[in-house]
Amino acid sequence: MESVAAKLGTGLGLKSLTTHSTFKAHSRRTNFPTFVRPLKLRRSGRRHVGPRASKTDVVSPEKGNKGPSNREVRGFWDTVEEGADAQPKGESFNWLEQWYPISVLKHMDKKQPYAETILGRDLVVWWDRNAGRWQVFDDMCPHRLAPLSEGRIHESGHLQCSYHGWTFNSCGSCTMIPHLDKGKEKALNDKRACVKVYVSKEQHGIIWVWMDTAEGAEQRAAANPPPSIPVLDDPNFVVDIGMSNVNYGWEMLIENLTDPAHVAFAHHGLQGNRNLARPIDFRIEDSDIQGFVAKRDRGNRLVFQAPTVALMDFFLPPPQPPKGHPLALKLREWIMSRKKNKEGEPKPQLSLVLLCVPVAPGKSKMIFAFPRNVGKLSFRLTPRWFGHLIHMAVIDGDYVLLTKLEQKLAELGGNTEKLYYTPASADVCILEFRKWFRRYAKSQIDFGPKSSATLPPAPPRKILLDRHDGHVARCKICQGAATNFKRLVTVLQVLPFAAVGLVAVAALNSWRGISRFSVPLVCLAVASAVASKLLSQWIKKVYEYHDYNHALVK
Repeated sequence: MESVAAKLGTGLGLKSLTTHSTFKAHSRRTNFPTFVRPLKLRRSGRRHVGPRASKTDVVSPEKGNKGPSNREVRGFWDTVEEGADAQPKGESFNWLEQWYPISVLKHMDKKQPYAETILGRDLVVWWDRNAGRWQVFDDMCPHRLAPLSEGRIHESGHLQCSYHGWTFNSCGSCTMIPHLDKGKEKALNDKRACVKVYVSKEQHGIIWVWMDTAEGAEQRAAANPPPSIPVLDDPNFVVDIGMSNVNYGWEMLIENLTDPAHVAFAHHGLQGNRNLARPIDFRIEDSDIQGFVAKRDRGNRLVFQAPTVALMDFFLPPPQPPKGHPLALKLREWIMSRKKNKEGEPKPQLSLVLLCVPVAPGKSKMIFAFPRNVGKLSFRLTPRWFGHLIHMAVIDGDYVLLTKLEQKLAELGGNTEKLYYTPASADVCILEFRKWFRRYAKSQIDFGPKSSATLPPAPPRKILLDRHDGHVARCKICQGAATNFKRLVTVLQVLPFAAVGLVAVAALNSWRGISRFSVPLVCLAVASAVASKLLSQWIKKVYEYHDYNHALVK
């Protein structure tokens, strides 16, 4: 009998899904720890709305057998397994033994190192031309603890500290101490001269880092690859990937992304319409230590794969029968009949992929992508900077709301079970996330011993809505667009002087040919001056700071 996984995967443009028996065999042979196994859904004869208890099959890895080659976010939630055992008690989420997305490759400059923070640990990301890959080190020189992210790429291709010139190779070993003569070899070989190195990997145009640095970390990282999201590399989809930093915590970011009901109001006019808000009936299909899956009609689904992936798939409904003049309908029918329908052609699909990174208490980062296999021509014709302006406006829509919500939640004790009143079925994903966070993480994130668990005060509104620090500073697309617009402002500022000067010279020299155009040239000068002023204000608004007031959004 055909498996449920195969039925669900048919025609959706997904990669081939494993059959029930194959997946079961893999799940029992896997070398993955329990918190990164693919989710297994139970067969159920009834529909249900709201969270329900999950039963998973916990097995011990067997030596010598390899599990699945990767964890595919798109498709793995469709697998069903019956008779799963109950989840063992006391299972806790290990925040360090996970892959975290750290940056988008196309926005990186190989000539300079970058400072990043994940789980309260300061990191430096730099291009190692000798190894031909990006490296991730501890952002601290062992000499005097200066930040290596303020350093430079040495002529040797190694990372050099800009404070005293200590230089480090791919392995984190010190290769140069400029001010040392006697005992140089001994000092260079001393473990105290080394920098801590993190395992990193490039996938889907993103740099990922494995935050565990204990002995055997490289082997554990190799056995547990980063989450695979095939839709990001699918040639049938168009996609743009960007990144933003926000001044609210990881848990608020995930909670917001698993809340589809807020879109109609918080993002009215951009992604939703508050006048069209309707009940949203999500049902939880499965939940365990690695996350949960919720589904709606037409196969639409929401997935949280801990700790970073929040994904939504929207499959568009079939087109309605056309209306119009009978002759026009006949012509359309003839045109459609001439088109060859490809077997297995995927359904029209829009996806929202968000990778969420816990930076520090009250701070997080998101890497966003909106892959789709419809409207590809309009996507290619629309400049990328325009899409990023939309993205920044969407973030502004709930930025202040989330920051103040987080502060109020902390002020009142943080118990969402008591503080939240969530009677609607649209809230089931929020409830499931908070349940996951309490059960497996004890509502705590491992920010390291140096980080305070206390939520810092919320920054002023101008800092919250600062688009430059939040997005533009690390986006080559927006930087390039802003630079080009500023060049246009310069041209518009020079043009009035040129036009008025030409009119004056023509008048002094009795150039009748040019004198005829004196009035149009003066008008051009005035228009250019006004345009330069308006464009300057617009650049500041869209690339620096724009106050978002919901009361004024019509």
